[in-house]
This record gives sequence, structure tokens and C-alpha cells, in this order.
Amino acid sequence: MNIKSKNIIVNFTKALINEKISFFVALLLRTAIKERRHDGRDRRWYTSGEGKVTILALDSQRYRGDLDAFASHKEYRVLHISQGWQRLLIAQYFDKEVPVVDIINSTKGDHLYNLNLSALSLLRSVLKHLYKIIKVDIVTTVNYHYLPDYSWTLASQELGVPWIMLYRECNLGAERFLYGVAHRHTQHRKFKGSHIIVHNKICKEVFTSSGYALKEQVSVCGALRMDSYLKRLNTYKESSNRRKKFTLFYFPHNMTLFGRIGEPPHEKFRYAYNIWEGRENLFRDLHLSIIKLAHDNPDVDFVIKPKDIMVNTPAWEFYKTIVSESDIDIHRLSNYSVQPNADVHSLILSSDVICGLQSSTILESAIAGKRIIFPLFNNYMHTDNFNDFLYKDNVDLFDIAHDKNEFEQLFKDCIINNSVSSECMHQRNNLFNIFFDSHKGDSLLRYDRVIRTVIEQNNTKEKKLH
Repeated sequence: MNIKSKNIIVNFTKALINEKISFFVALLLRTAIKERRHDGRDRRWYTSGEGKVTILALDSQRYRGDLDAFASHKEYRVLHISQGWQRLLIAQYFDKEVPVVDIINSTKGDHLYNLNLSALSLLRSVLKHLYKIIKVDIVTTVNYHYLPDYSWTLASQELGVPWIMLYRECNLGAERFLYGVAHRHTQHRKFKGSHIIVHNKICKEVFTSSGYALKEQVSVCGALRMDSYLKRLNTYKESSNRRKKFTLFYFPHNMTLFGRIGEPPHEKFRYAYNIWEGRENLFRDLHLSIIKLAHDNPDVDFVIKPKDIMVNTPAWEFYKTIVSESDIDIHRLSNYSVQPNADVHSLILSSDVICGLQSSTILESAIAGKRIIFPLFNNYMHTDNFNDFLYKDNVDLFDIAHDKNEFEQLFKDCIINNSVSSECMHQRNNLFNIFFDSHKGDSLLRYDRVIRTVIEQNNTKEKKLH
């Protein structure tokens, strides 16, 4: 669809919403909702939902492989809609991104309270028609604090379509992160959906101890996107003639691990609100060393893997500045590349050396038996900010470079000897299980059991009401 056609549809939809013609709005939403196919592609014409569990995933860009995992199950039909269409429904009530927590804590008679009642009334009216047009068993989100999801999920619950949150922010290790997430849960009061599925026991504990959800409302099922990877690990056979490879899972120089701006939620976390002065030097030394190594080792491929959104941020300009400071022109290095769209798991499996910091890719690389270098230059390990490093208590399972010279020596050692001891692998598997609950690759089966139970309980409740 071209931009002009999309604008016409958007403007027409706004007009319909303003006239409260809910049935026609539901018909337009039907055209905006797509089905995820088994091969990962989308289609606008759905398969029959008869005999299948139909998921309607809200804000479809945030799931990181979860929708593909469900679509691979022959007994699931996965429908999804982008947040832009959801936002359109509430645009006449909220002309800006109002924090959901402000709506939750508004009181009767407040302007925001009244706007929310109006938005809910519209969503109930539209979704009542939509759920007659298309069969939907559950509605899913990845979080609870996105405004376009809020009215939709509440209205769905009222209409008898359960809301299940497939919560993704589960890498909680440092005390500050645990405190911050628990505090946010508390501000949002009580969970109004049917169920929450999380990756690990730590995450469940934060949900329940904060009072946001009851223990029976939260299930630990691991991460769906890990199933295919774990199965791939068990069958992967390395090519005997492949080139050696180094992969950096890129991190920006201004990541919050090195400090942030603002006021701390508690005085004991004030350290995190001081910017570590060595962050730019760490970043500079790391990237200049990688370029030098790429120049000196033409038989090794060097891959810089940022997330695709990172290359469009102001911080990426600093990376380009550092690259320009090098005496070596990276454009003349055929073995040096930046690959924001590369498949993460394929990169891991084809690499001999991995480098990174605060990322789940470290755990994914660890259980693949890869040598992993943490570039902890400039005495970073001895700063207060290091308290926030996710793997600070497990650094003995990895290779630590305290400066650029040590980094270059470690690289050479890893290229020659890329094996990891069985004892180290045992501990790495245990660490993976802490954050992803299991390395058996059975998350989809566990999600399926929970989802079917929720649907069954909901159907029983609906029968009693009628």
C-alpha cells in the first residue's frame, strides 16, 4: 500500500470513529489485521480458525520471534495488528502519548478519567463487532504500559476475550533493575488481564511481591524464541572449510550501564545517575582495536551487529566518528562489515569469538560453547556502575579484557583455541536456566498448556454468566 492510499484510509477511519460508526470501523480493522504464516510471512486473507486457537497479538512489532513460534504450531492461528492502527482508535481522546499510569491513577471527575471512559466505550463498541467478524480466543501484549494497548485489552476482557501478557522484559539481575521494575508494577496497581507468562522465576517473583499480580496469575514458561535455537544447537554441524569469524554484539557508548541522567528512585542507586567518565574511551579503544585486528587478520571475518534501531540514533554518529579516527579505511577491508539485519543465532553459530556486554546474546553464545570476551577496559570493573552489569557475579565463565592490549591478545588466543571446558559449560547452562528457565527447548509446549487452561477457564466463566 502506498503512502497516499494509506493516508486516505487513515483519514476515512478517523471520520468513522468521530461519527461512532463502530461496525464500519471494525470492518476497516479487519483489513489492517494480518495473519502470520508458518514461513514467517504475513497474509491478509486468513485461514479458517475452526479447531485452532486464535491469537490476536497487539503491537505486533515487539514480539521478537514469539509470533513465528506460535505460527509454527499447527493448532494455532496468529493474527496481529500494528500499534499505529491501535493508536488511531484513541487519537481523538488522547492527542499525545499519555502515560498509562496517569490514567490508572486518575480519579472520578478528572478530565483524564472521563477521557478514558469515552475511549473504553468506543473500544467496547468496535471490538464487539470485530470479534463477531473474526474469531479471537485471546488477545496478547508484551507489556502493560503502552497506551494503545490499554483500552483494547480492558475492553476485550469485558467482552469475554481474555488478555494474556507475554512479558518480555525478563533479564532482571541487578538490584537496581529489580527495584525499578517492582516500583513500576506498584504504580500500575493490579493486573486486570487473565494471565501473565514470563521467562523466569525472578520475573514472576517481582510481579507477585509487588502486589501487581497473584501467584496463580503468573506462569514461568521460558522464552519462545529460544526453542528453535536450542533445537538448532543440538543438530548444528560446523562446516570444515568456513572462515574464522569474530562478532561484536554492538552496544552504544551511552548505554545506561555506564550511567544515566535523572534522579534516582532511591538514594542507594545514586551511583547509576552519574555518567562514568571512561565510557567514551572504552568505546573508542574497543572499536579501533577491532579495526586494527581486521586489518592484521584478513583471513578472519569481523562483524559488527547492532540492533537495527541503533543505526538511526544520535549515538551511532559517535561510532562513525570513532571509525573516522582510525588510520585504517574500513571501506577497504573486505572482512569488516556492519550487519544490523543479520540473524543473531546464525551469527553466533558461525562465530569463533563473541564480544559484547549487557545482552541476552551473551547467554545465547555461552550455551553454544563460544569464547566470549567482555571488554571491561579502564578499570570499569572497579566502578560503582559495574553493580548494574548483568553478569558481574559470573565473569569467571567468560574472558575478561581489562584494556585494548589484553583484548587483542585474547582475540588471538580465542581464534587458535576456541574450546570451552565441560565444567564451564555446565555452569553456563545453569546461568542460562536462571534467565530462560530451561535449555530443553520446550517453551512452546508450556505456553500452549497455559493458554489452553486460560481459555477453558474463561469459557467456563462465560457459561456461568449466561
